[in-house]
Amino acid sequence: MTTKTALAAVAVSFFFVLGCSSLRGRSDEVLTTRNQAAEFIRYGTMYAVRAEYEQALSLYENALRLSISVDDQNGVARALNAIGKVYVATGDLSTAEAQFQRAVTIAERGTAGITSDTADRMIETLIEGKSNLGDVALRRGDTERALTFFSEAIELVGPRDTTPAAAILYHNVGAAHGRLGRYDVAEEYLRIALAINEQRRIHGEVAANLYMLASVYSRRGLFDEAYDLAYQALERDKMIENPLGIAQDLFALGRIERRRMRFYSAHEYYTRAFDIYLTLGVVPEVVRALSALEENAVSMGREEDARTYAARRETIELRMSPGSESQR
Repeated sequence: MTTKTALAAVAVSFFFVLGCSSLRGRSDEVLTTRNQAAEFIRYGTMYAVRAEYEQALSLYENALRLSISVDDQNGVARALNAIGKVYVATGDLSTAEAQFQRAVTIAERGTAGITSDTADRMIETLIEGKSNLGDVALRRGDTERALTFFSEAIELVGPRDTTPAAAILYHNVGAAHGRLGRYDVAEEYLRIALAINEQRRIHGEVAANLYMLASVYSRRGLFDEAYDLAYQALERDKMIENPLGIAQDLFALGRIERRRMRFYSAHEYYTRAFDIYLTLGVVPEVVRALSALEENAVSMGREEDARTYAARRETIELRMSPGSESQR
């Protein structure tokens, strides 16, 4: 090899190394951005659990912007699913539905004709999106439409799929069948979801599964079993300090106790739930708790207390009404 040829080879090698280094730097930057987006979603979820929805939404929107900046389509769809859940929690189902539909459209496009780990992640996001659309339909009382979305999602679930998205889907399917009075089917799906979440130690979802199982048993009139399940849900939510979940569990226990004609115990549970809702500032749930306390006070023969609860509820509802001072 001549000196000139050797120098040329060194130059080419040096250029190749520089080129690879530059490409690797860009790749690392993309990976870092994706990780940052994932962290924003994780922290956003922590705020959402505490019903701090404004902070959660801000973090999710940051995740969306970061994912868009590096053309991470799965990250975009994940962020849209997370944003939609905030709108569900705040009662804006139309906006939530729009976010979920965008997530589904992106995920469907991303899974078309692709077989890779990326496609697998996108399929999980697609399952979540369709499950979320079904949840919106369920909340609107359109159970049959909800089941249509759930059926489409189930077709994407593998026979041994134990992902968190699959567990949420099974939970939602169980809730839908429970609404239709198909209690055996509901329990079957909820137990599958529970097993997945127990295996993965996702305590918040375990609590949600137990809460829904308690609802199914309560509708069956099996109040002792329902109480035990709701209490297990409460213990699990307390373990992870999930305030909104704790309040929902307490409210469920109050409702079960009321159906067992244990009005004083129901009053205690309703009051504890009300205190948490009030602390969190979740106004619709505050109103619901006051309504329950009012109704239960009548059953206890405490007419004056019932009037007090009614007055507080009506004051809050007036503030919530369109055109009121609090709405501007």
